[in-house]
Amino acid sequence: SMTGTNQLQFGDTGTYIHQSADGVLDLVSDTTLELNGGAGSMKIDANSRISLSNNDAGTGGEDSTSGNTIFGYLAGAAIDSDVKNNSLFGHKSGNAINAGDNNVAVGTNSLDANDAGNGHTALGYNSLSAQAGATDGTTAIGYKALHQNNYGGSYELSVAVGYEAGDNQTSGFYNTFLGASTTGNDATATNQI
Repeated sequence: SMTGTNQLQFGDTGTYIHQSADGVLDLVSDTTLELNGGAGSMKIDANSRISLSNNDAGTGGEDSTSGNTIFGYLAGAAIDSDVKNNSLFGHKSGNAINAGDNNVAVGTNSLDANDAGNGHTALGYNSLSAQAGATDGTTAIGYKALHQNNYGGSYELSVAVGYEAGDNQTSGFYNTFLGASTTGNDATATNQI
């Protein structure tokens, strides 16, 4: 039904289509918005996180509102107004970021514990997933690469490339791991290749 507020309502007052501003068409649902087509479906609800640098809480990013690009369930869920220039793709990727900038996380749970670290790159399932605190500059590429590492200093600067590369690291730093299952001498290894 059409209402006096120029809303086309469906079922109740919580589900409608209307023009909220000049050039802006809103599809509004009080719980879930679904786009169904054939075998596939797109469902957007309160847990969905999609931001193409324009609708997350961050401000002042690279040439836009925030510079944050977010796509995935609970991805970037903790982002607030001082967080910028993060690219987060995947289920819970970058989930805890509330002060970190310039991070890239691609894959389920990638970089999900990072709250304040800057300049990290995590590509792959659970890659760099334990890293938290104000640690900067770590690169983890591959399934579970450096997934246990959580060095507490300012610059971790380790690089791990490969399936479970750096898997035994819990607090090591300045390390390079290349290849599947490569590890350091112990969980706190430093300056190892």
